Amino acid sequence: MAAPTLHGCRIFVHDVAAATNSLLAAQYTPCEWEHAQHAVELWLSRALSHSPWRVRHASAADLLFLDSHHFSRWCTASRTLASRHFARGDAHAAPSERACEHAALPSDALPSPRGATPLRRDEKSKRRLWAAMVAGSAALGQRRGVPRVVALTSKECPRPFGGALPADLLFLPDSAARAFDQITPYVVSRPAWLVGGAAPPSAPAWAARRLLFFSGHVPKLHIAPLRFEIWRQLRGVPGVTALSSTIGCTVGAYALCADAARVAAEYATFCHAPCGVRAPCASSAAALAAQCRRAGRAANWSDPSLAADVRRAALPRPLAHEAYLALGLSHRFCLVAPGDFVSTHKISEAVALGGAGGCLPLFVLPHAGGAAEMLPYTRWLDYCRIGYVVGARAAASRMESVLRKLRLVSEAEARDKWEQLRLVREAFVFRRNSSVARPTAAEYILEEACVAARRFRTAGRAADARLPAPRAPRDARLQRCTL
Repeated sequence: MAAPTLHGCRIFVHDVAAATNSLLAAQYTPCEWEHAQHAVELWLSRALSHSPWRVRHASAADLLFLDSHHFSRWCTASRTLASRHFARGDAHAAPSERACEHAALPSDALPSPRGATPLRRDEKSKRRLWAAMVAGSAALGQRRGVPRVVALTSKECPRPFGGALPADLLFLPDSAARAFDQITPYVVSRPAWLVGGAAPPSAPAWAARRLLFFSGHVPKLHIAPLRFEIWRQLRGVPGVTALSSTIGCTVGAYALCADAARVAAEYATFCHAPCGVRAPCASSAAALAAQCRRAGRAANWSDPSLAADVRRAALPRPLAHEAYLALGLSHRFCLVAPGDFVSTHKISEAVALGGAGGCLPLFVLPHAGGAAEMLPYTRWLDYCRIGYVVGARAAASRMESVLRKLRLVSEAEARDKWEQLRLVREAFVFRRNSSVARPTAAEYILEEACVAARRFRTAGRAADARLPAPRAPRDARLQRCTL
């Protein structure tokens, strides 16, 4: 099953920075921005700069792409600096804002119209730019029903829009909640062997591999307990590698929930040591007690082994990317589960690793129809051809059964999935100098935007991008690979 042939459409690029004469100041460029998971807009802009689909006049377009707004960069800059809250001490703190700027330039230099007003990274400026972008592009395609498209994959800070959205504005988000939005993969752009630009390292034979790899951020239990509920079942299981650099902070710090006296006495300081922060951990003992009640549904702190296992699983710092990928190559399966948000960059990483002969993806879906809300390209991609799925409820309570089924997967079955992953990997990875003739994710995302634009125009006057997507039915195709 190869990725589909690209047909494209006529795309007019509306340069928001030039039209509004304003741009987020360059000093807010995160470190190595082109490789950041939310840098989709940058890659789409690059692809459109030389695409045969691009047209010079809005009157000839099927789709209006709103470019150079940098709203995801706006958000990611904040998160890059905030990430120091998950570091353990100054030695592992995030780089300073100025260091990020210098590290990003000139290789990631972003085009800036001459004389453009540099905007500060504040909510007022962000909303003002959004309003100017929407107003300035409104007349470009309204008469012909041509939709506007905005790439916006980050939900990690407040959205730039406040009130009502235009009916003709489509999003390219990381997860879909509206009828015409198209889910995009997060950016995975290095190393070269992972994205198809070089031969991959040799991986162990199937029989020599460990069974399952599960690594990454574990959210606080009162926010999103699923990853912890999975980890709790996997701890200590032979052949399973389950690691996290944040679990000691987001989960382990809450061991005091078993002691009401400690909750009352330490509510402001309990997270300082495990999280490496100095700010108050909770506003009051009552606020912490409320968090403990919600977290207690997932964590039984009266079990003395739980705190010890959390300490053993907690990494002092995030795995280096090379070490993370090496573990992906040395396991049969990689588990991909929703965290703070439904979608995750690990979807793209798992497909890329599998395409390079590494672990096969095991996707945890939030509910029966969750594939359409979480996974890119469900219009054409049969995920059973490239991996396996498990529902969130089953993953939260029945991982022993899931592991038993995974152990039965033969090397022959794995080889078939590796081949299918290799055939679709290009749709999930980003490489410089891609093109319609030699596409990677940027071109496939633009193809999905074109398909959505055709659907929007076909709907005629009834088209309204603000409508929520109908609840996706259970995908019958996934039944044969659901564990």
